[in-house]
Amino acid sequence: IGHLLVENILTPTGLALLRLTNAESARMPEIGQHNVQYGQAPTLAYLADLFRRRLHLHDHADIAEDAAEGFLHLVVGSPANAAAWGVIKDNDAIARRAQLSIKIFARGLLSVVGAPQTVIQTTHLTLELDEMRQSIAVAEAQMFDALKTLAKYRK
Repeated sequence: IGHLLVENILTPTGLALLRLTNAESARMPEIGQHNVQYGQAPTLAYLADLFRRRLHLHDHADIAEDAAEGFLHLVVGSPANAAAWGVIKDNDAIARRAQLSIKIFARGLLSVVGAPQTVIQTTHLTLELDEMRQSIAVAEAQMFDALKTLAKYRK
């Protein structure tokens, strides 16, 4: 989810909307309100619901909502702001930073909510599995590129 959110905000359309909102919302607050209402609020609601269900926070809606906002700011905020200011990093650097932010967030949240050890272990295994999947995807892409190059030389 974190990687998808970062990818989404860094699209040309996402950056244009972010820059427009940053530039004009002081003069026209309705632009910022619209962006929050139709973009950020549904994302926050989804994340809060996810945290509530996965971490059994049914009696702690405030923690789930605060965690959702923290996740969004920690994982998406920095790359989005940097890109809006014209600082564009390569995709690998963005992915590494997002992965680190996700790990920091997950481990911090789990310790705050006192999640059972089985939830913590499952989350750590899931994070490790995600890293392995990313590594495999990179390796597959490199192998595909190498095969294309090889095919060119064989012609």
